[in-house]
Amino acid sequence: MSEFYNESVKSKFLMRYGVGSQKIFARIFRFSQSLEEEYGTDMSNFTLDQIGAVLKKLKPASEASSRNSTSCIFTYINWAIEEGLSSLSVNPLSDKTLDWCRSFIVPITELSEDKLYYLIKDCVNAQDAVILRLIFEGVKGDGCAELLQLTMRDVDFERGVLTLTNQDQSIRYLEVSHQALYLIKLAARETLYQKKNGSFSGTTKNPHTRLVENEYVIRSSITRNENVHAADKFLIYRRLSMLSEVFQLPKLNVNMIERSGMMKMAKDLLEAEGKLEREQYFKIAERFNIAKRINNGIEEYNYYPLRSFLNEKAVREMYNL
Repeated sequence: MSEFYNESVKSKFLMRYGVGSQKIFARIFRFSQSLEEEYGTDMSNFTLDQIGAVLKKLKPASEASSRNSTSCIFTYINWAIEEGLSSLSVNPLSDKTLDWCRSFIVPITELSEDKLYYLIKDCVNAQDAVILRLIFEGVKGDGCAELLQLTMRDVDFERGVLTLTNQDQSIRYLEVSHQALYLIKLAARETLYQKKNGSFSGTTKNPHTRLVENEYVIRSSITRNENVHAADKFLIYRRLSMLSEVFQLPKLNVNMIERSGMMKMAKDLLEAEGKLEREQYFKIAERFNIAKRINNGIEEYNYYPLRSFLNEKAVREMYNL
């Protein structure tokens, strides 16, 4: 099965670009494939309404994302016209305004793993990227204690297991992904923190701050008072608030990232075990350290609140299962 509709033409187009740009265009081509099959023609021949259908499928979360996707489609159609591979003589996107791009924006309420990947890729600071990844994989604790108290001594890189300490000093062990381990290493090595994800203004006196040197993976910037202790939860909140503003994702916060991670785990369980029931909810609750309750004299995870957003229908819709 071909990866793209009219694959030979699209492959020829992609060869003009570097690996990074190829990935961006390829993502759009994968989304357009089903519509190209439905319309019986390559995207380079699409009408404006048909191009709009592609953008609706892409579900851009921000103005920048919608504008970038539109620009990619515009570039592909222009190339096809110049190469004589399109039936069009004029690019339908030639006179489209920013308002037109904005009309396709779908605010993100949950992050798929793909969207998280692109967010992390766009993080200038590993100190920020590691927060996104670890929360997504179930590391949080009361007041973000598991995040803030994590040191390199707590990371078993061979087994891929973290030793996590909560606010009440209770300890648990959690296996994490290779990407999480990689980001932990990068974050621990960082000595400078780039303000505003590197998008500081020309009037900014210092575009970066120096990070505290202590044993913790996630660290605050140096102030007048030397800080050998773990940072507080407000550091996490401030950094996520900054990323929310930079990436134009107003709902980006600890709870949203955690819920998104639960959705990803539910998707994996649904694919592996074919159902999303009590047993699967318990596995999710254990990983994300959900509170327990006494039920008929037995202590068990209180997974019932999860079902309001974490259900088979929602998971299938989010991951196109």
